[in-house]
Amino acid sequence: MALDGPGMSTDLFATPMAWSHANCIGVAFKYDVYFQNLESRAVVHLCRSSLSDGTVHSIDWGGKAKPYVLALGTTVGDVRVIDAETRMQLVDWVDGGHGMGGMHWNGDVLAVGRNDGNVTLFDIRMRAEITKIMGHKRRVHGVKWSVDGRHLATGDDSGVIHVWDHRASDLLTNSDKNIRMKHKGPVKALSWSPWQHGLLATGGGSPDGEIHIWNTGKITPSSWPYAYHPLTDNYHILALVPALQGALEHSRILVGCTPK
Repeated sequence: MALDGPGMSTDLFATPMAWSHANCIGVAFKYDVYFQNLESRAVVHLCRSSLSDGTVHSIDWGGKAKPYVLALGTTVGDVRVIDAETRMQLVDWVDGGHGMGGMHWNGDVLAVGRNDGNVTLFDIRMRAEITKIMGHKRRVHGVKWSVDGRHLATGDDSGVIHVWDHRASDLLTNSDKNIRMKHKGPVKALSWSPWQHGLLATGGGSPDGEIHIWNTGKITPSSWPYAYHPLTDNYHILALVPALQGALEHSRILVGCTPK
């Protein structure tokens, strides 16, 4: 199968494609969002943003509980949530020009990275943001909830990584200024382990080109990556896959990257 269309973003930090738990692929082409149901092969035009909203920068499907709910974020920072089954807009969050980074769902809550270094949390049941996480100083490209929804990892343009405790509403990496989880290039690619609590893989863009694996349950001022893999590419997507359950040395890392 091949997907092709005019206007797909060439921004390395955009996320114009997403795959849902209902086996649908969503694709953003400039101002338009389409999706294809891979069971029926039907292609549907879901929505179109206006010129004033900017082009679509990132899209993300809801999780297993909401597989037909799609969030889209535009370059000016507005976020819209669409029900793909009914093609009805559920909510429209207008940001006010803070730009768009990465985004990721955790149940009813959507985390959105911003150009000013903040991360905004929205609840699909509310008409306004529910909280704002401040800690980064540069644009937030990477946003990823842990599998259990307890922690949120974020990565920014300067390579800094933060981990936010959802229950305590506090940054685990910000209580001590000496605690640093960092790459030497922008961080968009983040992946939590589905089999080991607190294990986080992060990928750095140029000039870094490394994958680091952290044990976020043991973050100290002298923290170093639990393991790292120096390669030669810009990383944009990571996925930790166990080859043997619970054994890091036998796990696999799936990567999506572009050459430096």
